[in-house]
Amino acid sequence: MPPHLNPREVEAMEAILAQPMHPDMHHIARQFNTTYETVRYRRHQMRIRRAIGYDPRSKGGRPSIITPEMEQRVLDHIALYNDLYQEEIIDFLYDEYGIKPSQSTISKLLKRLKITRKQLKGIAAKQNQELIDQWHDNARF
Repeated sequence: MPPHLNPREVEAMEAILAQPMHPDMHHIARQFNTTYETVRYRRHQMRIRRAIGYDPRSKGGRPSIITPEMEQRVLDHIALYNDLYQEEIIDFLYDEYGIKPSQSTISKLLKRLKITRKQLKGIAAKQNQELIDQWHDNARF
């Protein structure tokens, strides 16, 4: 069984195979420490993708309900209020854009934006303690 090729090796192999001259597939197999059959299969898959004009490896599925503009507004909102729950972000999007995404959509958005609970607590720890105390005093009345 040939060794598993990492994505960079596959990309490099496909770049060589895409050249107009016909490269020696046995030489490519030795170069990437794999078998002739692997190289032949990769060339075959490239030809199929070119013939049908579609790459099945690309991401499919429905487009996200959250647009890049909405992502930026959520980031700005989180920067302003760093102790939000996901439900509050849903309410914010509903108030601003009239959409009500699911909690899992918000969770995936925060993961994609690399926003974690620990990160939010880290931001909160850097806030001015005097202003926080003043806000708590004002909130009591």
